[in-house]
Amino acid sequence: MRILLIAYEFPPIIAAQSLRWFYLSNELAKLGVEVHVLCSDMPSLPPFHEDFAPGVIVHRVWPGPYVGFSQKAYLHLSRWTRGGGAVGPLGGDSVLLKMHRWGRRVLDQIIFPDLRTEWAPSASLRLIQLLRTTRYSAVVASHEPGVDLLLGLLAKRITRIPLIVDLADPVVAPYTPRWRQRIDLAFEAKVIARADAIVVTTMAVVDLLKRRHGLQDADNKFTCIAQGFPSRNSGRVENRHHSKSLHLVYTGNFYADFRSPVEFARALRSIRELDISVTFYGNHAAYQALFDGIPGVRFHGTVDHGTCISAQQNSDVLLSVGNSQPFQVPGKIYEYLGIGSPILHIANTPMDEAGALIMRVQAGWVVQNQADSIERILREIHARWTSGALQSMFLRDENTIAEFAWGKRAFRYKGVIDECIGAHENADRIERSMKNKEKGRY
Repeated sequence: MRILLIAYEFPPIIAAQSLRWFYLSNELAKLGVEVHVLCSDMPSLPPFHEDFAPGVIVHRVWPGPYVGFSQKAYLHLSRWTRGGGAVGPLGGDSVLLKMHRWGRRVLDQIIFPDLRTEWAPSASLRLIQLLRTTRYSAVVASHEPGVDLLLGLLAKRITRIPLIVDLADPVVAPYTPRWRQRIDLAFEAKVIARADAIVVTTMAVVDLLKRRHGLQDADNKFTCIAQGFPSRNSGRVENRHHSKSLHLVYTGNFYADFRSPVEFARALRSIRELDISVTFYGNHAAYQALFDGIPGVRFHGTVDHGTCISAQQNSDVLLSVGNSQPFQVPGKIYEYLGIGSPILHIANTPMDEAGALIMRVQAGWVVQNQADSIERILREIHARWTSGALQSMFLRDENTIAEFAWGKRAFRYKGVIDECIGAHENADRIERSMKNKEKGRY
């Protein structure tokens, strides 16, 4: 079996969908699937040191003028200043970076579905070439960004082979410009109608799409395959040395409108007498001032994926801040489950899917995003840590957690692909049979 994955976000880009398809591609290749990946050609910012499995063939294409030239400008600037890895095209919090971000925000509002559609011309040419020269069993389009869906529909129109849409988020999301919501809604409906299968990461997304588009009888089109984690050493947590302070680690980004650390910072200020350290990995330049004067807080900026995993492994508690959209479960939650340290999850909604998962598998604490509630749970965690009882607090449901390993996720995904290919071949046989019968009448 040979499939074509369309994924603008693919390593070395560090993002949830990028890492999802890095691991799924490798695991699918181990199952005998030849995976061709059509992705954007990006520099390693920061470096990505993981290897691709044999059977994963990557086709990189220029991302377009805005992103392409800004990345090139960053590389020249970095060499000139001898700076380290940056979190964005121009690094740091310079005037150039602010201008870049402003330009990107404006273009995201204007270009449909967002700025990354500038990849479409160069990617379309390469897509057509690949479809003409290589025989694929199916096409998978990863969302987001929306340009992947545009290219997936193009591939479907050219070849009529099965199209599987990996819909991590709905097309119409809280950050969709209000003036464009009708257009995005129509596009979302078109994608659902044209796709042979839709894979989502939470059942809440299925419920949302069914309500939004009146798809009460479309259950057979949707499959939930959540994010996952790589194989881990089960002895890692037990063998960890006892640190001098209760060590919390957060790997990921914050967002002012749906994943803010303001309440967590307030809670930390109220317990400054406790020996607690918090280490942040990610793009947090805009939020560091919130933690000024709080002892034990360190910001490491954006680092490579391997460094994030290593930091998680050396934590006492893994910190998670949920999204304000209840249908989303940040991919870090599954990564955290694979590490084995208890998770402190700060929920932004009462119906938080990530929090429900953590409670279901007994992997940590869930608290609402209010400073006084966070303070209370931190004091409780610190008391447990001081007494040496932190790791024994939870009887994790290891059997359920094991189902989120990427190998298991890929096995389920292969089942979806196999089913689509089988249905397509069946439809072709029926169509040929009908044509033969028509010919026999004359």
